[in-house]
Amino acid sequence: MARKPKAKVNVEVFDSTKAYAKFLEKGIAFGLRRSGIKWERDIRKSMKKGKAGERSKKGEPPAVQTGALRKSIRSAVVFRAGAGVDQMVLKVGQIKGVAPYGKWLEGGSEEYNVPFEARPFVGPDSEPWKKWVDGGQLRKDLMALWKKVLNKQKNLGKGKRVK
Repeated sequence: MARKPKAKVNVEVFDSTKAYAKFLEKGIAFGLRRSGIKWERDIRKSMKKGKAGERSKKGEPPAVQTGALRKSIRSAVVFRAGAGVDQMVLKVGQIKGVAPYGKWLEGGSEEYNVPFEARPFVGPDSEPWKKWVDGGQLRKDLMALWKKVLNKQKNLGKGKRVK
């Protein structure tokens, strides 16, 4: 009798740890981007449209004159390779060079011997910063997204839910 050839079976081991890490990285980056966009929106909303020639008062966000400063507010998620740890950093602020007067509005100025009081709109003295950083809105937003990701993973049957 002729001998039948044996069937070959290829077995590939799938490293789920790397896939899971990539899944988490994408989820965190998505959450940071989403939170950054909401933070941008809050900064823009804090800048009220003033009447022609009307200026904001000291300590308040700048009044909108042309809209260039308000349009220059952006956020980005930046990836940095650290000392053994990769980091994702959320940057929210103004695009450099678009509205250069923004730095004087944010921090005030004594240039040209004209004292100019600060009108914070992005930094630690601004209302959006107090809401998102000091008030914990960024943490709350990311934790809500994290819970959705974990529930989605649980529903897909890809592991146990971590508390």
